[in-house]
Amino acid sequence: MAGGVRSWDLATNTTASMGAGLNGVVNALVTLPNGNVVAAVEQLPTWAHLSDILVWDGTSWTPLATGIATATTTTPVTALHVLPNGDLLIGGTFSSINGVLADNVAVWDGAAWSEFAGGVDGLVSKFGELANGSLVVGGRFTHAGSVPAANIATYDGASWSPLGSGLAQGVFLSSAVVVNGLVTMPNGDLVATGFFQFADGLPANNVARWDGSSWHAMGAGIGGASFYSGVQSSAALLPSGEVVVGGSSASGGVYTGLLQRWDGTSWSSMAAFTGSFVRSLATTPNGELIVGGSFTQVDGINTANAVRLTTSCPASVVPYGAACSGSGGNNELVADTLPWTGSTFKATGSGLAPLSLLAVDAGFAPLGPLSLASLGVPAAGPGCMLHVDPVYFEFGFTTQGSYTWNWEIANDPVFAGIGVHLQFVVFEVDPALSLIETTSTNALELTLGSF
Repeated sequence: MAGGVRSWDLATNTTASMGAGLNGVVNALVTLPNGNVVAAVEQLPTWAHLSDILVWDGTSWTPLATGIATATTTTPVTALHVLPNGDLLIGGTFSSINGVLADNVAVWDGAAWSEFAGGVDGLVSKFGELANGSLVVGGRFTHAGSVPAANIATYDGASWSPLGSGLAQGVFLSSAVVVNGLVTMPNGDLVATGFFQFADGLPANNVARWDGSSWHAMGAGIGGASFYSGVQSSAALLPSGEVVVGGSSASGGVYTGLLQRWDGTSWSSMAAFTGSFVRSLATTPNGELIVGGSFTQVDGINTANAVRLTTSCPASVVPYGAACSGSGGNNELVADTLPWTGSTFKATGSGLAPLSLLAVDAGFAPLGPLSLASLGVPAAGPGCMLHVDPVYFEFGFTTQGSYTWNWEIANDPVFAGIGVHLQFVVFEVDPALSLIETTSTNALELTLGSF
């Protein structure tokens, strides 16, 4: 059996070995644009404080760097990130990689390692991104490059900047701060979690939100002011856009895994764990939440250190009905996302006429289909049908041959399970906006889901 890491096929719900596995503790994983997987592996025995960076190409593991060392008693490589240009970024506590000097951050460009933007002067434990694409680095440090920054900083491709006055602990634990989780909310705000008590000098209790200009507490936060109250280790987004934080809580010196969700006003528990902590979170394309850590049971169900949380009310999209063609090609409508409550659903029509007016038709039931010609629609193209009994119309315009419709679905579980039908009717026009031909797309049947 492979050690350290296995692949999981979402379609078949099965796992498989990845070669001979990895002889060590896997501290971080990331997928490159070409589909290869990169792992940061802490060599065994872990007290040696050595890390390797290895790449899985679908057949075997090959090293990008080996024997990365640290002079401290921490793990050398703890964070991986892919930059927009495809380069690989690594972070941790190291001063060099493969002989190249680099202060705790280094970058691999596909051919060689180099230092990154002057590095930071302490631990890098997590990478993230702002809504504008700027890199965010979190950990335990006082400077990014030469810029003062309290444990969190951003890099815009040219220079470092602090995020306000940063994240901090009380005076007696000032050296114990760590940022473990970073996630960007749908509105562009950044959420940071870890072990800290203050954000911009205000009480935050291990989780805080950056709105682009200042930090804000999120309710009463999670945990307490000491390691004996627990540490928050990860953050992710549910399909609704709600923030989920994983970590641990403690009572009487006993640590217990913790998974909390933020509804915009308060925190609530998502599951009960038997075991000491939740370490990592990830979401799948179909909206499931994958939870990893150190635990033996979740909600009374036996599971060893990993669990997949699903919903009893999943979101789905089923296409139906025939499209017809116009001067731009076949008028195809596809869903770009799934329709979850609290999310923005997106659907794109393509193959449209170069200059088109559109009617976005939505309703709760299919219709017919009925030909547009039989309904008296002017200049209806042959074989063009209406598939939706419309109760809502929205109009659009495109000169690109495609059109994307956005629908902000309310974050209320009362809408879960509702079926909505969607179709585009396309009016090709000339530059004077005179009608040339009317065509139509296929339809989509949406079932609204809630997590």
